[in-house]
Amino acid sequence: MKRIRLLWTLECSLAISLVANAVQAGVLLDLPAALTAFFAAMPAILFAVMRRRMGRMLIDEQVLGQTSEILESVGDAFYAVDRQFRFTYLNRKALEQIGSPRGQLIGRPFLDVFPQAEGSGLHDSCIQVMRDGKAREFVGVSPILKRWKSYLVLPRPDGGLLVHSRDISAQKAAEAAMHESEKRLRLAAHAARFGTYDWDVANGLLFWSPESHAIHGFDRSGPIACEHAFRLIHPEDRSRVAEAVERGLDPGGMGFWAIDYRIVRPDGQTRWINAQSHVVFEGERGDRKAIRVIGTLQDVTDRNATQQALLSERMRFKTVVEHVPVGLLLVEVPSGRTLVGNRQAERITGCRIPENPAAWLLERWKGHDENGREIAAADQPLAITMATGEPAELTALSPRDDGSMAWLRITSAPTRDPDGTVTGIVVTIVDIDAERRGADTLRDSEARLRRAVENAPFPVMVHAEDGTVVHLSRAWLSITGYAAEDIRTVAGWARLAYGDDADTIMARVRSLFQQDCPIDERENVVRTADGSRRTWSFRSAPIGRDIDGRRLVVTMAVDLTERKENEARLHLLMREVDHRAKNALAVVQSILHLTRAENPADFTAAIEGRLAAMARAHTLLAASRWSGADLAALIVDELAPFASAGRIAVQGPAVSIAAEAAQAVAMCLHELSTNAAKYGALSAPAGRLELSWRMEGQEGGGSLVLDWRETGGPPVTPPDRTGFGSMVLRQTVESQLGGDLVLDWNPAGLCCRIALPTDCFSAAPAAEPLSEAVEQGGSAKLAGPGARVLVVEDEALTALAMEQVLLDAGLAVLGPVGRVEDALDLLRETVPDVAVLDVNLFGRTVFPVAERLQALGVPFLFCSGYSRLDDLSENLRRAPLLAKPVLADHLIATLSGLIAKCDAGVT
Repeated sequence: MKRIRLLWTLECSLAISLVANAVQAGVLLDLPAALTAFFAAMPAILFAVMRRRMGRMLIDEQVLGQTSEILESVGDAFYAVDRQFRFTYLNRKALEQIGSPRGQLIGRPFLDVFPQAEGSGLHDSCIQVMRDGKAREFVGVSPILKRWKSYLVLPRPDGGLLVHSRDISAQKAAEAAMHESEKRLRLAAHAARFGTYDWDVANGLLFWSPESHAIHGFDRSGPIACEHAFRLIHPEDRSRVAEAVERGLDPGGMGFWAIDYRIVRPDGQTRWINAQSHVVFEGERGDRKAIRVIGTLQDVTDRNATQQALLSERMRFKTVVEHVPVGLLLVEVPSGRTLVGNRQAERITGCRIPENPAAWLLERWKGHDENGREIAAADQPLAITMATGEPAELTALSPRDDGSMAWLRITSAPTRDPDGTVTGIVVTIVDIDAERRGADTLRDSEARLRRAVENAPFPVMVHAEDGTVVHLSRAWLSITGYAAEDIRTVAGWARLAYGDDADTIMARVRSLFQQDCPIDERENVVRTADGSRRTWSFRSAPIGRDIDGRRLVVTMAVDLTERKENEARLHLLMREVDHRAKNALAVVQSILHLTRAENPADFTAAIEGRLAAMARAHTLLAASRWSGADLAALIVDELAPFASAGRIAVQGPAVSIAAEAAQAVAMCLHELSTNAAKYGALSAPAGRLELSWRMEGQEGGGSLVLDWRETGGPPVTPPDRTGFGSMVLRQTVESQLGGDLVLDWNPAGLCCRIALPTDCFSAAPAAEPLSEAVEQGGSAKLAGPGARVLVVEDEALTALAMEQVLLDAGLAVLGPVGRVEDALDLLRETVPDVAVLDVNLFGRTVFPVAERLQALGVPFLFCSGYSRLDDLSENLRRAPLLAKPVLADHLIATLSGLIAKCDAGVT
């Protein structure tokens, strides 16, 4: 100011001197009056020009000089330009952001320094303010720094501009992160005054929420065509909205737009709408295209009216400080008087600036720290700077003027005179409540998501598109047995759970991030840490992005292992029951065929006795759920009708007869008991029976030995022919059970020794067997005489009955044999003309025998209690299947057909 006044004085003196000299020169030189007047006017003109320049300098000094110290101390950027957009002032923050010294910028046009700003929103706002003299606020991405900025452009009295710039990138990032987090947690519900929309770009349909319909004056719901929605926009705003949408949908753009525009409701009412829109793209680089737009709509008619009133109020202020969008105070040192204070400071802090400048401001404001403790006056930034002369900063929770609590960031910085003496303190107060609470909300939502996943009662995994496992439930770890360190990535999990199929699984996982809807995946068999296999059914869904911008997918699994196993066990049990029932019928049929008697009564008695033996065996098996039959119970039940005091002695350890062998053992006991009752020891009053059993050599080749010893009965002589009982014993023990039978026809009484192999018994109940069933059919047709038929059947009675049927039909029988090895041995010695094969031979399938017959070119049929054979190869499926019990004529007819085809050369 002193420099300007000095220049003013010198210029005035110079102008007066020039005028005087010009007049004196005209008089001395006797110049014409016009010429003398011209020379006299020249200094006046020069004086006017200099006066105008000094006037502008004085205005600049008045506008900027009083606040330069304040602007140098705040944390935001300020700069001023004249009418020609030349820089006239830049504060310290602006110089730091631009990165050039003040001397290289003062006096240079704005667009020469920053040509990339031409046509930007900031440039347009500056031009408009210079035209109409009205202050404007603008929020957008800086064309210079490529960061989000909040701008306030103010007119200056000399026609120039003062621009305030505040960096809000962190706030924008926090808002975006919070939006994504809310989307992941499906908290899409807004306050009642907000509406949402979802635009399917490809189909051109808008899906409005009920609030959005209400904002536009509709009481219906459902999708709406984009063309119809566009016609609701005020005609004067349509081109502006279309340009914003076009920029947002540009694959090379930011994928976002925020715009205020007017709509005309169906009732003719005009309303202002604020639209915030986020674009979802798919594809990469050249193939990137917009597929979806998600956004919010808000009726801001009242807000715009309020903002307009506030803007009008601001324009009435005469100082730059009042327009700064942060709380600002200038406190004098050392008096502590408040020299400057704007309304923002009052609004943010809820503390009125005292009307008396001498009042101590620190006593009026009350704030609380992170722990809720009240901040003492001595700990406030203003007090610290006043005591130390150094800048200070504080984050505090403070009451607003409306009574609500908000987070503030308060900074204080000293202002100094040219000598370095602190003359004042600038206090800036920034409302960071939205930013702070947004970050807290984001952290809380992340924590809730983590807790929800970790405590889920079923397997849950949240994983990112870079393959990182973000969250993992404890159920996932407990079921699989892996540690969390083993499953840090999806690829690591795939290697552990799927082995060689990991690449295929990873391709499916990567495809999940390209879809925006829940996906039901097929069932997969995963491998656990102990090597076992479990069946899991997966369902996955995208849940947005995390704070780092990574897309996330949540995958949930349902363990179906136990259910699958139970279903399989139930299915097998049903098949086994069917199989056993048909086998029982086949045995009954065989008993009927083989039983011989002189009269019907004897025949009936024989049949009933043998069926009773079968029934007793089945009763014991059913009681043990087909895990086996107790040998002692079998013996006691069979001998009970013949028991009397002291005649029968039974002794032996606890032994369980295998379910497959229980019926055969019961039949053997029945034949021995019947023979003893008719002809042996139990037919005489003094006769005795001793029955004992023992287990020998349980290591690999052990056996169960039963000793039947009769004494005191009629004298015994060896039979002159083999009776039915002897035949049943021999066929059952040796062929069916694979054991040894020794009959000693001692005159003192019959002695029988039966040795059964290890697979016929156990010291503990055996596992429950499983089975399946088959159908029967066919018609009678006689086979050619003399054909040799191989019979492979593990049920002794069924085999004998089948042999009798074949012999009666004039066929020769090879066997019967009841084991796969025996049948293969027989085929090495001779080749039959045709074969009848039982499918299940004492726990093994007959398929090796069938394949050998096929290789020899011998036709065969299956005869089984199973109604369907699922495990057959394609070649074996062509063989006929007869379901037990099979009728004799059906069996003969099928065999005749096979022999006829073979004779005709048909395979």
